[in-house]
Amino acid sequence: MLPESFADLGSLSKLDLSNNKLVTIPESISQLQKLTDLDLSGNSLLVFADSFRKLNKLNNVNFGNNKIARLPEWIEELECTEKLQLSGNYLNNIPDTISNMGRLIWLELASNNFEFIPDSLHLLESLTYLDISNNKLAAVPRWLMTKTAFR
Repeated sequence: MLPESFADLGSLSKLDLSNNKLVTIPESISQLQKLTDLDLSGNSLLVFADSFRKLNKLNNVNFGNNKIARLPEWIEELECTEKLQLSGNYLNNIPDTISNMGRLIWLELASNNFEFIPDSLHLLESLTYLDISNNKLAAVPRWLMTKTAFR
């Protein structure tokens, strides 16, 4: 567990807490208003905590290799996020509100439990990279084959 005083680092722009044994993140992380890069990959986080909702300057977010089974509906409030890494979790769906993340160009959903690719992803006009490998897909939607921006 991180101490609450951790939030006293108000000027922090990059935070890497990857490959630890974190289960929760203190609410006080929401006070890190200048944070642009957050790496919490390789921990044991179960939820995408509400405290992240206030970190609206996040550009690069890595929650890969945790134990997250569900994303919050408010995910769209991370409006500056361009790179969202969620590989290696227990996700099987994404809220439709993700389609409002207009700056999102990179989305990693590999090694989760997806049986289908959510239709809301086709509305992400800026998206150029989508990794949905190692899931349980039985089909690929037509819109994915016609999206010209992917690399």
